[in-house]
Amino acid sequence: MRYIQLKLMNRTLLAQFPRASPSWTAMISMQLMAFFQNRQDAMGNKEIISGMYDSIARTHKIHEKQADYYLRVALGLQITSVICIAVGTSGILATLACDYPWLKIASAVFTIAAAAISIFREARNYDLLARDHADCAKEYLNLKRDALRAYHAASNKERNADSLISCVECKFTFLCRNEPRTTKHAVKLTEKAHSAGEFKTLKDAHNEV
Repeated sequence: MRYIQLKLMNRTLLAQFPRASPSWTAMISMQLMAFFQNRQDAMGNKEIISGMYDSIARTHKIHEKQADYYLRVALGLQITSVICIAVGTSGILATLACDYPWLKIASAVFTIAAAAISIFREARNYDLLARDHADCAKEYLNLKRDALRAYHAASNKERNADSLISCVECKFTFLCRNEPRTTKHAVKLTEKAHSAGEFKTLKDAHNEV
């Protein structure tokens, strides 16, 4: 009965929002959600929310890494543009004192390069992309806390465990369908961060015991 109610809730919720562009985390997370829902009768609440928590934790870190990556790219382009402008302006001022053709050409090249970099940076809008992924990471962080609360409720066999898990499932499905696009690079950075111990999943905690 809870599985049927959950599917109806998800359909109602998702119908109110447009489908977002597919991303690596969305595809992975949606496959995991399908697995959780199909195995709901065979698995206990503790196992379901444990696997879901681990997926949420990874997805949260992926969006964090994606936001950091876009910020680095935006900063790198901005610094490069400033350097090109500075060199180009210096060359233009130098032509006032000496009339070298190569100096004029070099100044023009650096000035054009600075303009091209600025146009490219504005067109890709890396700053906005970084903010979108940072905001999405915050949403997943809040959901991660909710999932941990649901896990403890399931472990202690509290009466509200089912409702807490259903709420996490519904929010997880919604975020997966509407999150911004991520890249393979962010996924690789997340795997490296996990290997380095930057974050841990419940599965890691169980393996350490």
